[in-house]
Amino acid sequence: MANLLPTEEKKQINKEYRLRIVVVYIFSIAGILLIAITLLVPAYVLSLERGKNVSDRLATAKENAKSLEEGRDPVEVAEEIKGRVSLLSVAEPQKISPRELFDLVTFHKPKTLSVESLLYSSDSQEVRVTIDGISPDRKTLDSFVKSLRTEERFSSVDLPISDLVSVIDISFSIQVIIRQGNDK
Repeated sequence: MANLLPTEEKKQINKEYRLRIVVVYIFSIAGILLIAITLLVPAYVLSLERGKNVSDRLATAKENAKSLEEGRDPVEVAEEIKGRVSLLSVAEPQKISPRELFDLVTFHKPKTLSVESLLYSSDSQEVRVTIDGISPDRKTLDSFVKSLRTEERFSSVDLPISDLVSVIDISFSIQVIIRQGNDK
């Protein structure tokens, strides 16, 4: 192939090509930096706001510490607060949470017995629970009821006698009344 361009023009074209590549590279980096800065602005604003909140809380804590230093020992204050909390917890009877109830029922449940529903209703006096399910036989159902009756938090465990009519695949509904805090 014949070389039609003089050497000087080849050098000039090569120089212009490199310059164009450098310009595209610089504009690409500038665009990426602009996008990155735009995406970082919300995070920066949030961090400034959080820093302001932390400094406000620190100032409040320092003011509280100064008021404690002026009068009383922090250990005495902590003991007084602990006493107040214990008075409040004694006054309020402790109710069993649905999670604790579920754990108790599953702890006493034999493996072959299936619990289909656990209905939990609570009022100021007591907590009533209805346990519905299917037992493979009377013996398993009877052992489940006896096991529930050994639980000291349950004040009453009632299984209707009509639930024991079937011999196998017994559908049952057990009523449980739960003893509240100081009602022992």
